[in-house]
Amino acid sequence: MQCGTVSDDLCGKKVLIIWNQSHALEKLSSVVTGLRERAAADGGNGEVQLENVERLVKVGHADSTYDVILSGVLPPAVFTHTSDLLEEMARVLRPSGTLVLCEPVSLQAGKGDSSLRSVQKLTTALKFAGFIKASECIVIQEGSKFGEDYRTALQKAAGVDVSEDGMALVQVEARKPDYEIGASTQLSFAKAAEDLKPTTEAQRIWTLSANDMLDDDLDLLDSDTLLLEEDLARPDPAMLISNCGPKTGKKKACKNCTCGLAEELDKGKTVSQRPVTSSCGSCYLGDAFRCASCPYLGMPPFKPGETVKLSERQLIADQ
Repeated sequence: MQCGTVSDDLCGKKVLIIWNQSHALEKLSSVVTGLRERAAADGGNGEVQLENVERLVKVGHADSTYDVILSGVLPPAVFTHTSDLLEEMARVLRPSGTLVLCEPVSLQAGKGDSSLRSVQKLTTALKFAGFIKASECIVIQEGSKFGEDYRTALQKAAGVDVSEDGMALVQVEARKPDYEIGASTQLSFAKAAEDLKPTTEAQRIWTLSANDMLDDDLDLLDSDTLLLEEDLARPDPAMLISNCGPKTGKKKACKNCTCGLAEELDKGKTVSQRPVTSSCGSCYLGDAFRCASCPYLGMPPFKPGETVKLSERQLIADQ
């Protein structure tokens, strides 16, 4: 069974081949010899190394060591690539390095042997490990064409026992980004000083000079026109006489009393009056003309000189 080929030019590159005990040594030696010839072509100083799949994570190769990693490309390809294995491959690959792997997968999503993952899950695992530009899976051989020797090796290595049409051997090629995994850079959100400068048009709009004031096309609002003559005139005291409550007899609270007289009368208290004086002379005009501490706050306007009677509650300052 022939596995996939490597599309990259290996001249002068450092290549790592991942293998396991199920690979025939004669075939392994032949493939390594051919790859070394490609890496050393045209006087290149390429290098090809071997590493067992069970020792790759334990050995601890230096970061960004290899340009190309070939995993499972030697027949028989019987092992699956775990998350730890893929992450280790991404770590030892150089930026923009290439990973080529072959792996048996299940063609029946949700069916068959659970030890084999689908093509979609294989592609997702590559992305989670940090690889990009994963190519479409190339079917190297369908399960119905698997030989007896491969079936035996697959069942022995991975414990797989599926129907003939429920699996296939595929090849996927992916690349490492052109930066190191875990690399970081500082983001600057500050704008350049030139970008913060207002444009000439904006400066012209927000700047008025003496010459602009004489411009006939410039429409300025006259503040004297904002108030009419009626707004400037003082109110007629005759119109400010309060019509609240009865004119004669006992003082009664209005229906919608807000001055506190209703509360005083409900308590059975006698409303006492106390003469007060005004310090500003505008108390009779109403709340709009009264000070914040004016004792007439809340009372209607009254005629100048008219006696205003306040309740005891109104003569007590708020706490």
